[in-house]
Amino acid sequence: MSTPSGSRSTTPRRRPSARGHNGGRAGQDAETMEIEDKVTAQAQEQAQKMKKMIERSLERTLARTRVAAELSLDKATKDAVHDTLSEPLIPQPTCSTNLTPTPSTTHIPAMGTDIAAATTPFVLEKDDETWNKRQIMYVLVLTSTIGLVFLLQPLFPTAYARLIIMLIAAVWVLGSIGLPFCLYGTSRCEMEFSRHTGRLIYTMFSILVVYGFYLLAMSVDGTSAPTPSMSDKEGDHTFDTNADFWCTFWFGAIGLTVLLGNLWSSVRGCWTGGDRDP
Repeated sequence: MSTPSGSRSTTPRRRPSARGHNGGRAGQDAETMEIEDKVTAQAQEQAQKMKKMIERSLERTLARTRVAAELSLDKATKDAVHDTLSEPLIPQPTCSTNLTPTPSTTHIPAMGTDIAAATTPFVLEKDDETWNKRQIMYVLVLTSTIGLVFLLQPLFPTAYARLIIMLIAAVWVLGSIGLPFCLYGTSRCEMEFSRHTGRLIYTMFSILVVYGFYLLAMSVDGTSAPTPSMSDKEGDHTFDTNADFWCTFWFGAIGLTVLLGNLWSSVRGCWTGGDRDP
């Protein structure tokens, strides 16, 4: 149909249909699903490959471990068989010209005794050595004190002789009580009593020995020297007085040293427990 020259064409435009648009979107979704399926299939293939590799590695490790165990077992078996075969089947007797039977040194326990205690060898431990040393010290000190008292009794000062003997007797009685505790004591109280009493009687015995030396030194009057004249008696008396003073001072220092040394040893023994019983 013709239109006037001055008028425009009124041909209507076509709109894109909804069916074509929906078809394009469905195609994209299908492509996406195909790609996801391919990726999933590749991941499964990789997982299967890794699984097979791990299984092969485990099989190889188990095979190697099994072979090593079999080799070590075979070696141990061979060594045991070799040792067994190397031993003689019949033990060869030792040659001995002595036809008399040798008595056995094994102690046979008596009836009713503990077999384990009778057959176990006695082992002297450190605590037993300390215990035995204390017993020896008790016996030596107690017996020696009696002899010293009878020897030194004529030299004791008359005014203090009775007091000295009473003091020595008291300490000796304590030692005579501590000795049975040392030998047969089982409780902690008995052991501690014997321990401290041993320290006491040894200290008193040492002081008694020093005092005996002092009495012997003071009893020496030097009569072997020539008799002095009447004019020299005053000077000799002054010399004797000085000699007695220095002798007393000397033995007093020795006795004090012995006393302090024994006290220090006792304190250290109580502090460190070096002479303590089990």
